[in-house]
Amino acid sequence: MWTPLLAFLPLVAAMRVDPERIAARLRIEAEIANDRGESLRSARDRRQLQPKEISIQVTAPLFSSRLFEFGKDAEDNEVPQALDVGKKVQLTNPLNYYGEDYNTLYVLSNGAIGFEANARTYKAGLFPTGARLIAPFWNRNDLRKGGHVYYREVTKGRVLERGQSEIRYQYDRSVHVKSAVIVTWEKMQPLEGTAALPEENTNTFQAALFITDNGTYANFIYSNIGWTQGAE
Repeated sequence: MWTPLLAFLPLVAAMRVDPERIAARLRIEAEIANDRGESLRSARDRRQLQPKEISIQVTAPLFSSRLFEFGKDAEDNEVPQALDVGKKVQLTNPLNYYGEDYNTLYVLSNGAIGFEANARTYKAGLFPTGARLIAPFWNRNDLRKGGHVYYREVTKGRVLERGQSEIRYQYDRSVHVKSAVIVTWEKMQPLEGTAALPEENTNTFQAALFITDNGTYANFIYSNIGWTQGAE
């Protein structure tokens, strides 16, 4: 099961998800399953993110929880498989974030989208500091062990139509989505440890930024969270 979150960007200076709240919600789901007479899950399964919904401050559950298409089949670009890396993206339409318009952004390997070149360098204890990051899951990911970070800009088609529908559903607003940026962190591995984690214990999540005539909206979707060590 996936967990979707939608937020209107001008409401917050730095967006992130508290991994401890995710883990707590997971424990609640496991207890409910046990009460229903289901078999006990293994410790590994307990670490996977499978909540029905999470409501954190300005975020709220959406009616659609599918990951947007990503990867080679979606003609995505990819961040190099290295440590503390990022790729600059020139936008067709400026992204309004906290009252400022940005014509470029940086897709970061460490689970965030930034607006400055130096944002690619990982910093622990970054939150809460007012850092200008859109951070679905800020952590130090080691792409040398595996995993991929995909991204693309979309200017037409079903992605924009889905964005308009979800914004209308969540906020009761009719908006015109001009373009979108889809970023997917697939099978992220932690820096700690020498051996790569099995796929079921890795992290896969996605951010979809919808640029409209009336501001920017972000949709966070979590497919699997297998580890949270060091996350902010």
